[in-house]
Amino acid sequence: MRAVQADVGASPQSVDIVRCEEPHWAENGAYVKLYDPEDRWPGDARVFFKAEDECAEATSGIAPVALYRIDTIWPRKDRWEKKNGQIYAVCLVSRADGQELTGRLS
Repeated sequence: MRAVQADVGASPQSVDIVRCEEPHWAENGAYVKLYDPEDRWPGDARVFFKAEDECAEATSGIAPVALYRIDTIWPRKDRWEKKNGQIYAVCLVSRADGQELTGRLS
């Protein structure tokens, strides 16, 4: 998945997907499991920090930290209540200088 900057904050179903060769703002660096379907809602702060930690770990080997940043899309309570299975977060990798990517990071 590749995203353009306007997509951050959009629902995952509405992110524009482009080919790696086309300029894009971010790349899906990881898709990490956070919770099981039977788990109760632990609150915004816990979900956010768990998603941030899992994304940092999952993307640690992708690129030098100084050159890239990680943006985490984590499930809010309304998404949690509509779950159909495992609860995931999406870890987007973009350039730290804000420039677009062309090609794959990994």
